[in-house]
Amino acid sequence: MKIGNHIRLALLLLCMVPHLCLAQNDFGRRAVEAANRFNARYPQEKVYLHLDNTAYYLNEILWWKAYLFRTDNDSLGSLSRVLYVELVDPSGEVVETEKSLVEDGQTNGQFLLSRYTRSGFYQVRAYTRYMLNWGEDLVFSRVIPVFKRPTVDGDYSERKILEQPSFPAAAPSNGGMGDASLGDSTHYLVRFFPEGGGLVNGVKSNVAFEVTDGRGKPVHATGWLESNGGEDGPVSILRDGRGVFSLVPSKTVARLRLTMPNGKTKTFDLPVAAASGYAMTVDATGKDRITWSVGMSADLQGQQTETLLIHNGKARLVYHRLFSEKTCRTDAHS
Repeated sequence: MKIGNHIRLALLLLCMVPHLCLAQNDFGRRAVEAANRFNARYPQEKVYLHLDNTAYYLNEILWWKAYLFRTDNDSLGSLSRVLYVELVDPSGEVVETEKSLVEDGQTNGQFLLSRYTRSGFYQVRAYTRYMLNWGEDLVFSRVIPVFKRPTVDGDYSERKILEQPSFPAAAPSNGGMGDASLGDSTHYLVRFFPEGGGLVNGVKSNVAFEVTDGRGKPVHATGWLESNGGEDGPVSILRDGRGVFSLVPSKTVARLRLTMPNGKTKTFDLPVAAASGYAMTVDATGKDRITWSVGMSADLQGQQTETLLIHNGKARLVYHRLFSEKTCRTDAHS
């Protein structure tokens, strides 16, 4: 049973519901009760792996220790007896899988890197079979560099990675535009990630983006955001081919015009904005709170909104305070 298709218990899930609807059928209260019953009946597992180092050489041993938690009582422990830990090589192939017995929510193991000859960026993944009911979003994943063996035994000042693989760029979806061809470093792909999942006409949103070439490698570019028939302002890459900008969408499709490292300028269309709906921005930089703002299209203005806050399967209803006709703000303390 794919439980995760119903509720993503391990993530912060924010759902906006008009107050008028809540007043008529008390939907918010019933949603909270249903989510909490679901978590009590199907408690979720979370796993974290503690590695003994942040980088390795091919002649070393990678030691790990795992901690499993139950979301119904926030304590160390698990429903599963076996933890699967995988080592993935730079080409994306699972080269080793260790099945480890879980006792009191803990287990440990190792990978002998001397078995392999290819240096590069390896990935360590950990999960239980029970966790896969929620899909792969909750699988623990960590990427680590593995350097080639030192030329002189004991001399670890030399850190080299040879034979770096070229990973193909994913095909563009509704959130990505580009002309990237497999293995071609002169073609580019841009993916857009609107905060809250989508754009809404007339509602200000933050949009993250990622620029890669045909080999899947990040690209440093600069350019301008174009909307409403004009230029809104400059856009820059922050790091690793990624950046963010703010936008008030309209019926006119916005475009991102980027100057690439080869000096050529390319234009990429942003996703089409919906005519009606909600948009959310979240500030999680506070030490003890999360603050979010909910914007709404003109046809939804004037309705009081409430937020269903779900974290680790536990739900509660949070009431917004009205900030303006178009937005309302709320915060939640830890």
